[in-house]
Amino acid sequence: MVLGSQNDRDFEVPTAELTDYGLNPAGTELTIQLVNGKTHRLQLGNPDFAGNSLYALVNPVENADIPAESQQVSLVPRSLEELTRRSPADWQQADLESDDENLDGSGPEGGVSSEFPAR
Repeated sequence: MVLGSQNDRDFEVPTAELTDYGLNPAGTELTIQLVNGKTHRLQLGNPDFAGNSLYALVNPVENADIPAESQQVSLVPRSLEELTRRSPADWQQADLESDDENLDGSGPEGGVSSEFPAR
């Protein structure tokens, strides 16, 4: 998927210009915890000029003492925006349904949370 990807939909943007992409502050932040315990962050910003994708920061670099001069911005499917509209109860229900389908324990486990910063 998006995490750890390097493709032609990734490009560098000076940190000072992240506001132009809706990424400073980000409109939505997803925290994804993998079954191996690793956690990844995905910050979603504005739609691209065609409206088919969203600008996103994947595991953004943040250090108040040493700010990064640039960040790698990715274009991700706009459908991710719809996922952020799900309530925690919807995610829990989906997890329960997934558990029912994977009674042998073979299914992936992890969690997703979303935060909506005030604008």
